[in-house]
Amino acid sequence: MDRHFTTETYMKYCTAIFTRYKNLVKYWITFNEINMLLHMSFMGAGIFFKEGEDRQTVLYNAAHHELLASAKAVKLAHEMIPGGKIGCMLAAGQFYPYSPNPEDIWDVFQKDRENYFFIDVQARGSYPVWAWKRMEEAGRRGKSRRACYQG
Repeated sequence: MDRHFTTETYMKYCTAIFTRYKNLVKYWITFNEINMLLHMSFMGAGIFFKEGEDRQTVLYNAAHHELLASAKAVKLAHEMIPGGKIGCMLAAGQFYPYSPNPEDIWDVFQKDRENYFFIDVQARGSYPVWAWKRMEEAGRRGKSRRACYQG
């Protein structure tokens, strides 16, 4: 499906929902458990993989476009609902190290970062430095390091 069509359709949905409920609802989220697309790709975002596709690239491209749509929805909410509050929702369990071994502790830190990536982008408006480095290492980084929420 065309990502621009999907984003435009989502914005029409947001406009309708904000218009209908702006006087009844003060607290909003754009996507429930936005990070689920990494854990359960079909249930979290309706993603099917084609044979031979790089799954990580597909997932992070989808996450990028979902984050852009979220940013547009946040901007729209602030325009349409003065005083409204809009945040994000994360599906995250707690990770614990297997042992006190520094490698196990580092693995837990990495897993937590993968979950908090979505909140970092939504709260700060740009990708964290570690995410850019990981994308560069994997050859997945786009041409721009500009904030995800600009424009």
